[in-house]
Order: sequence, then structure tokens, then C-alpha cells
Amino acid sequence: MKKIRAFFENVRPIYLILFLFGILFIVMGAVISLPSINENYKLDKIAKNGTAAVAYNLQKRESGLTVNDVEYYYLVFDYDAGLRTKSGKTSSSFTEEEADEIVRAGSLNIRYTYEGTVEENFDVKKANKPFAVIIIICGGVGCAIIVIGLVKIILSAKSGINVARHGVETRAYDVSYKLSETVNDVKYYRLYASYTNQRGEYTEGKTQKLYTIEQAEELVKNKNPLIKYYGEVFEIVPEKEGD
Repeated sequence: MKKIRAFFENVRPIYLILFLFGILFIVMGAVISLPSINENYKLDKIAKNGTAAVAYNLQKRESGLTVNDVEYYYLVFDYDAGLRTKSGKTSSSFTEEEADEIVRAGSLNIRYTYEGTVEENFDVKKANKPFAVIIIICGGVGCAIIVIGLVKIILSAKSGINVARHGVETRAYDVSYKLSETVNDVKYYRLYASYTNQRGEYTEGKTQKLYTIEQAEELVKNKNPLIKYYGEVFEIVPEKEGD
């Protein structure tokens, strides 16, 4: 548990949020698409096994689905089932032009069962294509965000590990802090300091770890704190009483 805590200690919150957002993006695409894909397979069974009928009183309705700037529609209608007149609807797989053409024709061959209705020539592949596009787009964007977040997390954690394992202790001066980022209305600050490295060169460094304003203000009270640096990244080293 301590190793895990140490690994994430220097990781900026924004990188963790970025990683989680990528996962959320993929999940969002699945949540939007999979129920509709499953419903289309049910409609495919109705188209193959249902009773034939002719729909009339056709009207176009917006489905609310838009993919690559293409809006999709479905049609509502009446049809005769034995001695009864019932209402039904098609799949949401028609472009506006296709829907208008069917409405102008005035009738449409359909299939129906107790589970619902669908156009007789229902094409499940065509109906699922927009949702497959959504999954591909959300999956691709989500994976890209996850990779970026993961790389940032690993590099941030590695930087902290390098300081812990290979860093050199020295005294810093001119310690200050600056706002780095804001996450969920909480402001996080990065510490900046000057110090002389092993080659006697004047170096300006910063912490990989971020701090709240209370933590930052407390740490900069000591203008010459003991630090451990690795290149231009450093960490404040807690000093024992009497040092």
C-alpha cells in the first residue's frame, strides 16, 4: 500500500482525471450505442419472422440521433392486424430524404409481432452503422486520452521515483510557489526554488508534486529548506528536530 501511495504521490491530479475521463468516454459510447444495437437485433427478428402488413398514415419523426452531421428519422403509422387497427413505428435508420420519400409514397410494407413493428426490408447492418461509428469514435478518442493520461502519470511518477532514489541533498533558497492548476474548484500550487548542483551550477528547479495553498504557504516559510534534487526537479526533505 505504501508503494502505491508513493507512486502516485507526485502525479498531478489533472493526469488522473484525464485517464479516468478517457475511460468514461469509452463507457459513454458503449452506453449510448449498445442498447440501440441490441434493439435493432430484436427488430431484425421481427422483420424475419413477423406477419406481413401494409402501413398507412405515415408520418416522419426525429430520432434525436445525428452521426457525422447526418440526422436519422423513424416513421409512425397505422396498420391493420386482423380486424383491428393498430399503430406502430419503423426503426430509426432513415435519412430525412429516405423518410420523406416513403411518406410521399403513402404506404410501406411492414412486419409485426406482439413485440413490435418494423419495415419489411429492415437492414440490421445499416441500422447499426451509426452506432458502430459512435463506438469507434468514442473508443478511439477515449483510448487516445487514456494513453496520454497514462504516459503523463508514468512520467510524473518516474520523476518522483528518480528524486527519491537518485536525488542529491542540498540547501535551496528563494523558495516560492505558483498556481499550477485547479481541480474541482481546489487550487494546487507548485514550489519553485534555486540551488547549486553538484557541478557548482546555479539551477532553478520545481517540484513535481502539487500542494494546496495551506501546504505551500507552510513549506515556503523556511527560505533555505533541505531538498533532494534530480536535474531540475526537487522535493522538500522533512528535517528532524535539531537539524
